[in-house]
Amino acid sequence: MANLTRHGIQSIRVIVSTQGDFYCNSIYPPMETNENDLLRLSYRKIDFMLNATRQYNTETSKLKVVMVLSNFWHWTGGLSYYVNTTCVDSTTEHIPCIGVNGTEEEYIAYTRKFYSCTKAREELKKLFYNMANHVNEYSGKKYMNDDAIMSWEIVNEAIPNADAAIFRAWAYDMVSYMKSVDTNHLVTIGSMGTKFDPEFRTTHEISGVDYITCLLYTSDAADE
Repeated sequence: MANLTRHGIQSIRVIVSTQGDFYCNSIYPPMETNENDLLRLSYRKIDFMLNATRQYNTETSKLKVVMVLSNFWHWTGGLSYYVNTTCVDSTTEHIPCIGVNGTEEEYIAYTRKFYSCTKAREELKKLFYNMANHVNEYSGKKYMNDDAIMSWEIVNEAIPNADAAIFRAWAYDMVSYMKSVDTNHLVTIGSMGTKFDPEFRTTHEISGVDYITCLLYTSDAADE
């Protein structure tokens, strides 16, 4: 943290939830679990990180955290976990893990089911509500009131449906819900950019979206 503030960096972006149990090589331990000790341990690490940003802030450089709520990709569980546990018969329709039992295209098609699955969408709202209301054991503040947080990013690298209207309807619903719970922080969707979202600008004109995200990988830029 000291090195970051010393170099004038003002924000860090952290994925703050994990789901599932070793499926598709996902990170362990998962935050969303019935084993409460693991859940408390995960929260304690986030609490510590948020508190550390305050300790190293200076008058000229104040470090804030972008809290990434979930992930389109399988390595933290993310949206495909919710699809698998609420939207499909998981005994017959397995997650197509990239390089294991499926291709990237198959995984994307599977995970896109999240945006139109009401039960899966409600699970993500529940995660946000619980996290926004969690009290940091170091500061005594709920995350929704924690000034160490800059913003919430809903999904890391959210890839829209082929039908962009479905994606926008989900984004509007989720952003509206988050703003009703937490009125203190910025919210963004987490889109990658125009490569995966041809209607990128229209998507980000949704009421409640405070800023845009665009991830640029140098290898992709070189190819294009």
